[in-house]
Amino acid sequence: MRKVRNFRLHVSPRAVARRLKQAGHLPDLSPASLHSVESVVPAIAAAALPSVIYATVTPERLAGVVLLAELPSQIVAATLVAVTLGEGFDRRLVTMLESDQAALAGAVAEETLEEASRWVTRLVADEARREDARLSVWLPVAPQGGLSEVLPLEAIGVTRRPDGTMVPRYTAFGVLPWLTSAVASH
Repeated sequence: MRKVRNFRLHVSPRAVARRLKQAGHLPDLSPASLHSVESVVPAIAAAALPSVIYATVTPERLAGVVLLAELPSQIVAATLVAVTLGEGFDRRLVTMLESDQAALAGAVAEETLEEASRWVTRLVADEARREDARLSVWLPVAPQGGLSEVLPLEAIGVTRRPDGTMVPRYTAFGVLPWLTSAVASH
């Protein structure tokens, strides 16, 4: 099991702008629109203090974990992952979500969490390569579905409220299936 805290992320203002355009909150991707997004994204993203905890387990150890997608049939191991942007990020976004910048705040949060997930995926992929394996794609895991029996989520500040929701709000749970190099290349 490994835990990494406060790693550096680069959140692309252009990616945030694309999210806003897809959601209908930005009319176009003109230089003026991009500039308006570029001017605020770094300050919002800087509030993130990402943390991740992950453990690589045998396929049998996944039996109690509720997966939200089907695993590939030929896995040799799997890495369970929990990644969060931290409570400070949640507090910063709560004030923005109550303002006229709610759409922007939400897009920055989604992109920052996705970037943190990509970061840990690259880290695990390097480990898999050293073991002569390859990763399949990130598959989502239900936060209430047995994950806390494998990962001590409180070690990265993630807890479950009595109503079942997880805090901090911007937290992602997933599994990265490992495939043998021969299977992964097909």
